[in-house]
Amino acid sequence: MEQQSMLDTIDADISLVLDNLPVGIIRLDFVKRCVYANKFMLDALDIDSCRDIHFPYMQNVHPDDLDSEKQACHKFLQEHIETETTFRLLNKCQGEYRWMKNKRILLKNTNKTNNTTEVSYMYTLQDVHENKTMEIQLRQESKKTEQAFNHKSIFLANMSHEIRTPLNGIIGMLTLLEETCLSSDQQDYINMVKECSFNLMTIINDILDYSKLEVGKIVLDTKPMNLQECIESTNDIILSKVYEKTLEYTYNINTDVPTHIIADSNRIKQILLNLLSNGIKFTDKGNIFLNVEMIKPEDYSLLYKLHGTKPETTIKSNFVAIRFDITDTGCGINSVDQSKLFKSFSQVDNHITAKVYQGTGLGLAISKELVELMDGCIWLDWSELCKGSRFSFVIQSEIHMLTETPICNDEYDSILKNANVLIVDDNLYNRLSLIGIVTKWGMKPHSFSNSEEALYFTRITQFDIGLIDICMPKYDGHTFATKLREQFEFNNKTMPLIALSSLGDKKPASKLFVAHLIKPIKEAKLKQLCVDSLRYRICSSSSSSSSRITDVSDISAKQSLQCYIENNELVTLKDNVRILLAEDVYINQRVVVSFLNKLGFNNIQLVENGQQCLDYVFANKYDIILLDIRMPLLNGEVVLKRIQEHFSDIPEQKIPYVVAVTAYCLREDKTKYLNMGFDDYIPKPVSLKDLSRCMNNFIEGLLHN
Repeated sequence: MEQQSMLDTIDADISLVLDNLPVGIIRLDFVKRCVYANKFMLDALDIDSCRDIHFPYMQNVHPDDLDSEKQACHKFLQEHIETETTFRLLNKCQGEYRWMKNKRILLKNTNKTNNTTEVSYMYTLQDVHENKTMEIQLRQESKKTEQAFNHKSIFLANMSHEIRTPLNGIIGMLTLLEETCLSSDQQDYINMVKECSFNLMTIINDILDYSKLEVGKIVLDTKPMNLQECIESTNDIILSKVYEKTLEYTYNINTDVPTHIIADSNRIKQILLNLLSNGIKFTDKGNIFLNVEMIKPEDYSLLYKLHGTKPETTIKSNFVAIRFDITDTGCGINSVDQSKLFKSFSQVDNHITAKVYQGTGLGLAISKELVELMDGCIWLDWSELCKGSRFSFVIQSEIHMLTETPICNDEYDSILKNANVLIVDDNLYNRLSLIGIVTKWGMKPHSFSNSEEALYFTRITQFDIGLIDICMPKYDGHTFATKLREQFEFNNKTMPLIALSSLGDKKPASKLFVAHLIKPIKEAKLKQLCVDSLRYRICSSSSSSSSRITDVSDISAKQSLQCYIENNELVTLKDNVRILLAEDVYINQRVVVSFLNKLGFNNIQLVENGQQCLDYVFANKYDIILLDIRMPLLNGEVVLKRIQEHFSDIPEQKIPYVVAVTAYCLREDKTKYLNMGFDDYIPKPVSLKDLSRCMNNFIEGLLHN
């Protein structure tokens, strides 16, 4: 009796504990009969007892959740699959549905009498109404935020198109106006208007880029690329601004940096352009220097820990970390303004920079987002007022292993190896860059900062070739070359000299030099010139050849198409090309037609909307269609699809070459239109350069076929 009393007391205590739990409990025996339910469960289900009730809560389940609850119960009771569900249950006392979490647990007991396993069933019911309601609200708010961002992106894209349309006309007409007879004042006015137009275009691009980065809609286009060519292409874009301000610009790529990597070339170029443009903008005299180098994994980890904004990361397997440093001798940034860097729409506003240097303040913010997409970090490495700044960033990239062997490498290496190179340049960065380049080729550099010192060393050292800066204090490159030829009787057979100058240098290189290169030096051109000069020196060619000077800055690779420019066959071919221009804005029609005429194309048909474009394509034969993407009636995307469908039904006819002409000109837009089936892409505002490239591609295709 005492033992039974103790057991009853324990049962009562357990029941008391279970009845006071904030969780409902219900248990079914092996025949699915309810044998226990605690107070929370009975109150939640609004019943007094669970006897003989298998599904006591179903009548109070929200209609939208009823089917899923029945299916979960069936799986649990019939198939013995444990499940967990969240559903709404009517609370009659409060008169509202509340979110509940139902967890179903199988209980297995061994029957010792017949040695079998009996299965019973337990349900737990937990009120999760507050958490679930908050979760739903957060999800709804997130959806609203995403919709707002999407609406903003669409709005910005549409506004971009609307702004670009008149800008296209303005820039195009200014380009045509430049070809007319103008006074010097008129030419200055046109240059100023064009610069303002391009500045406005840059601002539009920045805002669009940043809006897409905000919502995570920019995806890197990673593919094999040549880092050297990417940097040299970036240099070409900034050089006019560099020389306009009479600055010196130099770059150096360390020998350990891989040339071929797998990365997004356009985005790397965009980051470099932002940083280099800032350096040029804030520097009135002195130098801009770009240095590129590899860094060790441990250095990368340390830099990322100091400057990264995301959780600490390491270099991925088969990847390398490449560091870029952009140093200028500009106005510098004070400590207060340094905290504003890399924040959107934020600019330094001290008295030095507030009104002189304008901009949106988005360039660094965009660069930061792009660098982080490449698993890197960006930071201000050094800055001092009135002395300059250095911005640095690190990215990760995969090395691209080329299977092909560069042409002529063995022959070039044998010519260049161990050749003594005389380098004369008063700029330290230029000397360092040239030393790095020629060392990579196995040459032996000897550098000097002034002509007098270099002249002295030519008496005691035998040099094979010289790289001479034209513009230097005291003795310039011409004077140095003259003295070298006169005093030591060197000529281009014994020691060929290559002149180096900035684009803005007025004094041309003389016949004392075998060639003339524009700084910053392009490695491929310099290498070819060194090889040719040394080969010529070794072969001791006729002296008449030595008087020639090659201005490499004016020479581009002669492709097959360019060799035909004056050929009557090409002129006839252009006359016979039938062009359909689909553009709804009159001024844009005038600009494109004028550009086409200038390029030698005169057989042009104009249409003003998408439907008219289709009517003409189906009724006539055209070789190329310049198709505006946004047009009345039918847009360019729909028109392309209809054209593709039409010509797929008549395979004997060749589909025209279709070019997307659009103000949607972010980098991913180009990829989108090419993937859609367009043969080429021209961004608005249409430039003579872009149109010429497109038409050259088209004609080249005709010649090959």
